[in-house]
Amino acid sequence: MDIIQQIKNIADKKGIHNTFKTLNEELHEALFIYWDIATQILNKSGINVLATTPEYFSIERNFFSVLFLYSYFRSGISKSRRVLYAAVNQCLRGMVTGCDNILDNEYKKTLETDLPEKATRFRSVLDIMVSDRVLFAILQKGYLADELNSDQVQAASFESLRTLAKSGAQEASEECGVGEILSPENILSKIHHYKTGILFQSPWALR
Repeated sequence: MDIIQQIKNIADKKGIHNTFKTLNEELHEALFIYWDIATQILNKSGINVLATTPEYFSIERNFFSVLFLYSYFRSGISKSRRVLYAAVNQCLRGMVTGCDNILDNEYKKTLETDLPEKATRFRSVLDIMVSDRVLFAILQKGYLADELNSDQVQAASFESLRTLAKSGAQEASEECGVGEILSPENILSKIHHYKTGILFQSPWALR
């Protein structure tokens, strides 16, 4: 049994099925916001964003996004803010994934476009550029909806990069090679804390 099914079973047993369903709907709404704005941005650019598929909205593909949404829910954050944060989180995810793709010479999709499948480097660069511009559009939308004031918009823009940069700095340190085998304790404190722990703080940096 995979971890997603285990979580669903726990949700049913603990009587939180409705909460799980609500968060799934909010995730769908947030991902659609990202996809819709990205489509508008690339309109008439010569690059077309393809229609979404059920996989794009699946919990399996968006596992950590669901965890973030649940943390917002448990913290008493309103639905409109949860959707806003989840959409922003997708932007951060697009930027991080794009950077990882380039550094690791691979391609994990953020956007589905009609670019050639083998054009992985440019697809990654496009994911980063579009995600950054979608982030700006989402923050502007939050401002116009009185969800964020002008100071919060600027702070969110700055803080999101600062948080991602802390994780990126650790990633950069690995480019020159690893000269020693670290103990499990050092891996947790020196690697995972920066590469994963701080990265997971990114969505919370936008409160």
